[in-house]
This record gives sequence, C-alpha cells and structure tokens, in this order.
Amino acid sequence: MGIWKIFIRSIKTLFQHKRLWVFLFLVELIIALILINPISSQFNEMFSNSLSADTILQGQGTNSIFEFMVHKAEIIAVQQKFILLAGLVYLLLTIFFNAGIITNLVEKKNFQAAFFFQSAGHFLGRLLRLFLWSLPFYLIALILYSILSKVFKLISGESEPLIFIFFMVNLLILVFLFLFIKMVFDYTKIAMITEDKRRVIITNFKTWKFVLKNKWKTLSLFYLIILLLIILSVIYLALCSLLHISTWVAIILLFILQQLFIFSRIGIKLIYFSSLIFLFQNVEEPLLKAWYKDDSYVDKMIP
Repeated sequence: MGIWKIFIRSIKTLFQHKRLWVFLFLVELIIALILINPISSQFNEMFSNSLSADTILQGQGTNSIFEFMVHKAEIIAVQQKFILLAGLVYLLLTIFFNAGIITNLVEKKNFQAAFFFQSAGHFLGRLLRLFLWSLPFYLIALILYSILSKVFKLISGESEPLIFIFFMVNLLILVFLFLFIKMVFDYTKIAMITEDKRRVIITNFKTWKFVLKNKWKTLSLFYLIILLLIILSVIYLALCSLLHISTWVAIILLFILQQLFIFSRIGIKLIYFSSLIFLFQNVEEPLLKAWYKDDSYVDKMIP
C-alpha cells in the first residue's frame, strides 16, 4: 500500500472514530481547565488592581509578565512545584490515553469507555517502561548537539553569519533526531500493542530495524503528517492575527478558534497513529511477522 493511500485511509478512519475524537477533545479541555485555573487565579488577583489589564486586552501586555514576576515572586516559587507535579501527571495521562487510542485503532472498535480505559490500563505499565527507555536516546541526541555546537563554534570563529548558519544547521539536526526518535518509539508502541509484546527493549530494537529498513516509507509518511500539522498551525496563527483582542466579542471568537485548533490537532493525532498502524501492518517486509513471533513463547512466560 502506497503512502498516499495510507494517508487517505487514515483520514477516512478518523471519521469512523468520531466518538473517540470528541471524547479526547473533552478530556483535554477538562485537563486544561484544571491545570490552568490555579495560575490564572493568581493573574486575576493581580490584574484586578493593575493598570496593565487594559494593555493586555489591547495586545500590548508583555510588560505585565515582568510585573507579575516582580510582585508575585513568592507565588512563582509555589507554582514551580505545582507545575512540576502537573507536568508529571500530564505525562502519565498522555501515556495512558495513547495506550487507549492505539488499542482502539488497532482493534478497529467503536469507542466504548469501558474498553478504552481497560486497554489503556492494560498497556500503561509497558508504555511507561518504554518512555523511560526512550530517555537515553534523547540524551544521546542532546550530547551530539553539544558536541556539534563546539565543533561549529571552532569552525565559525567570530563570523556572525557563520555562527547563525551553523546554529540553525545544528538546531535542525537536533529537531530531526528528536522527531526520528519519537517516530521509532511510536512504532514500538504500536508493535507492543499489536503483537501484545511485553519485552520493551527487544521490541524497540526490532522496531529500529523495521524503521531503518523502510526508512523511505516511514519518513515520508511521518513528514507528510508533520506538514499537515504545520499547515493547520499556520492557518490558525493567520486567523489569530486578524483578531484584535480589544473587545469581548474578539476574545470569545479567539476562544472558539483555539478550541477548533485543539480539536483539529487531536484529529491529526488520530490520523498519525492510524497511518503508522496501517504502514506497520501493510508494509512490504516479509520478515516483519517473524521478527515479532520469534520471541512469542518468552512473552507468554513473563507475567
């Protein structure tokens, strides 16, 4: 199956999972409201007696951030712990919901809350171990970025144009590596759930082999979806720039636009996972099934 056929099929699959799409949007909205409320209440407390509130409504409220940092330093110290805790909770929830999403798409089931949460809980431990296993790979990418920075600095010397060019090149390399690692580990999630694998490291190594042997297909499909996300983001930012936040009507319109963007972004996430699943299941690789069956007897022995 060609890349375009997989991409189009993934879009069709999205509309076959409309209930899952709406459910994920509502969950993200609820989580955002829960996490944003403590911080926004502190801003409201300060801005209710601050002249900077008017400038924010006029789109000129950059200095208010510094005002908040100066006058509410003690709040920031407390909020740091809250933000750290909230980040960890959000990370755990993301892993949990990704397990439910992939299972629903693999099983081609209509959304049912009981099945979604049951499958998410079933694979949560494995995907959490997979996340921990992914950290050294990101660390290696950062180390490589640091080494290249020093090399480029020696080459560029005091030339500002060369410094800028090498910085952008190094940054692009880092972004590429991060995205590539993410793609590989997303295929590992799919492999673990599709084949019900328990051994994280071995499955990941086999997935690296799968991705590298099919690098043209995997990268083409991945960046096609990245392009879709970029187009959506550009449209969203362009529409936001047309709104002058000076009236309550504009604020309401901006809120609606933001929710539409989030809803669309979740749709792209479902398209992304669907396309990876289709490619994984339909790739022209004769050894694919053998890779994931040769250790099946061991998986059965692992509780």
